[in-house]
Amino acid sequence: MFMGEKFGQDVMWEKHFSKEVRQTEVELEVVMDEKKISLGDVMQFKVGNTLLLDRGPDDEVMIKCNGVTVTTGKVGKMGDNIAVSINEPIRKKVKEQL
Repeated sequence: MFMGEKFGQDVMWEKHFSKEVRQTEVELEVVMDEKKISLGDVMQFKVGNTLLLDRGPDDEVMIKCNGVTVTTGKVGKMGDNIAVSINEPIRKKVKEQL
């Protein structure tokens, strides 16, 4: 018999599954802004060009997982690293979709 095969609640399987899910690594993206640009304009980019974003330094950024916005944050600095401070917990709506 394998874990989770028996009928009814399998506490051992639930604990194992919960532990594995919490240890799963996910890739997060911090999106400062999204902009539509023609391919022709992109092809003309040169080293040193500046791409202006419609965001200020204090504006929120989107934090995405697999293309889905899960929360927002603020960009800052911690030591020599760029950091993101999470503004709010992951939205319930996202949890329900997963």
